[in-house]
Amino acid sequence: MEGMEDRRRGARHHVYLAAEIYVEDAHVRTAITKDVSSQGMLVLTRARLTEGQSVKLRVYLPGEEDRVEVVEGTVVRREPLAPDERGTWSEKVAVAFGQPRDTLAHEFSELATEQARIYGWERTD
Repeated sequence: MEGMEDRRRGARHHVYLAAEIYVEDAHVRTAITKDVSSQGMLVLTRARLTEGQSVKLRVYLPGEEDRVEVVEGTVVRREPLAPDERGTWSEKVAVAFGQPRDTLAHEFSELATEQARIYGWERTD
């Protein structure tokens, strides 16, 4: 399981934000972030992506002035959601960033705290 540990290094921050996935053929698909670390992001989507595929993600960050963070990476894992998890989304897709995104991970950590406070969740990361 060495590969699994390597994939998951870095604290993961559970944050749900709107996102768009851009692929080579210029199709845009919607997604929602599930968790983020400095190394990558897990999103929920209906997009049919393949492992090894390059993608660009546009993540919509809240604030006084909404802004978009664009990250590029490679699909390293995808799996269908269990029937009891399905709804709007059908798959979980893990994207490894091309380079570490420490600032983004820090921002997501703050957003995770804020979302936990708003929704009464207990932080698990």
